[in-house]
Amino acid sequence: LAAVQPIDQASRQEGADAAALATQVKGVLAVAKSADELNTLGGLAYNIGTRANDTGLQRQGLDMMLRSGKVAAENLGRYNLAAGQLAYQAQDWAAARTYLEAAHANGRIEVQPLIAESYFAQNNPTEGARYLRQAIQARIDAGQTVDESWIKRGLAQSYNANLTNEAADYSLLLVRYYPSTDSWGDAIAILRNTAQLDDHATLDLMRLRYGP
Repeated sequence: LAAVQPIDQASRQEGADAAALATQVKGVLAVAKSADELNTLGGLAYNIGTRANDTGLQRQGLDMMLRSGKVAAENLGRYNLAAGQLAYQAQDWAAARTYLEAAHANGRIEVQPLIAESYFAQNNPTEGARYLRQAIQARIDAGQTVDESWIKRGLAQSYNANLTNEAADYSLLLVRYYPSTDSWGDAIAILRNTAQLDDHATLDLMRLRYGP
């Protein structure tokens, strides 16, 4: 209380210097030990970090609140999502995935493409394509609509990384759930470029694309 109250009171003053407050609160973050202290000081750090446009301080504040165990269950998805987005912006890919996976576990389904993107950004297309494929399959198994952009992203990353089996799998998903002249054309072109086809198979493939 002795460390935090003066900063808290100063933050409530009209026209308070947000940058100066950010410097002050950073100097006392280490005093928080108990769950209540982590939650209270974390909230103050996040609020001041937001006012000062200090994303690092915002993330520290969110992390402290989450570690406190005091965040209400209905807010866990939102807090972890915010922390994950900040970690992603900082290119801290492993931390971003930890937060985002926690957000997903607390109902934020929309984070799955960002988790896959964290692998792609880390130059790990194999794991990113695998993760995204599992997310797609989970939606299929649940009878839910699969976003076309998820399939196209997995397809592009697989193709560019020469993951032939994965590219073929994503191509099949594309024509199965989003059949069109373009999707069939893309799938056939990708198969022709990645698969080891003999002349007869290539001819059959071209007939499929252009007709007999």
